[in-house]
Amino acid sequence: LIGPLARDQVDQVLQMRSSQWPIPTLLLNTPSNPRLTRRLNDQRLSFALRPEADAQQAAQYASALNLDRALVLAQDTSWGQRMASGFADTFRSLGRRIIEVAWYDPDAVDHSILLELVLGLNDSRQRIAEIENLVGSSVVAEPQRRQDIEMIFLAARADDARQIRPQLQFFRADDLPVVSVSYAVDGAVDARRDVDLDGVILPMAPWFVDNTSAGQLRLQAERRHPSLSTNSSLSHLHAMGRDLIQLMRYLEPMKKDQQLALRGMTGNLTISSSGEINRVLLPIRIQNGQSEINTLR
Repeated sequence: LIGPLARDQVDQVLQMRSSQWPIPTLLLNTPSNPRLTRRLNDQRLSFALRPEADAQQAAQYASALNLDRALVLAQDTSWGQRMASGFADTFRSLGRRIIEVAWYDPDAVDHSILLELVLGLNDSRQRIAEIENLVGSSVVAEPQRRQDIEMIFLAARADDARQIRPQLQFFRADDLPVVSVSYAVDGAVDARRDVDLDGVILPMAPWFVDNTSAGQLRLQAERRHPSLSTNSSLSHLHAMGRDLIQLMRYLEPMKKDQQLALRGMTGNLTISSSGEINRVLLPIRIQNGQSEINTLR
């Protein structure tokens, strides 16, 4: 095992000739240069908790729920752009449509102006004003949100998600399914903190889902190591370490048979023909401040 490594350090290792690297090696990150993934093989493997994988699986969940015509609402950062691209590219590849992509300021608390605009409430108010001018008197009417979207993909981190979700509901988008990423929750779902995220569907590592065997192991680990319950990044790394130990045990049979999967803490793990270790997360729905495994029906 080598890592954790920065992505450019993975590049440097992969640029070495295979003869200079004769032993099986598991690199704990992916290369920054996509062309270097061709240098991965059964001797040089890579494993990383890639944010884009969350967004790609969120798109697959939305498609499995037969949702189409998505509004993408993403953090205006390089991270948000990666998440938005990961979702949009996968969603389109499944025959679905992206209607609009909007970017929010992660430093802002009130997103009213942006949400009124992207949800079409300004246009609705303008139509009401035009009718009032036409008839020469006020009319009883409520602004309505746009009807050309079926869902919202929210690419947000935890603090932002807890702010934006209630504001979406306030601006008449409470009937729209919201699909997000695991970063919308800081570790495991907490009823005291995440009740505003009720109804949101997202991918989650089994480690952070309490009613799984992995989740029960996490709760045991938190009792022994309290810092895991307060530091979700450290908890992720702890789960990854557990998976790496198991991967090293089953590496050879998994390399020979790509259908073999390891039910890990961070997801269902398989080894691709390109030498990348892929993971499939659990689809969950947040309900009453709890994580419920979603059947995608």
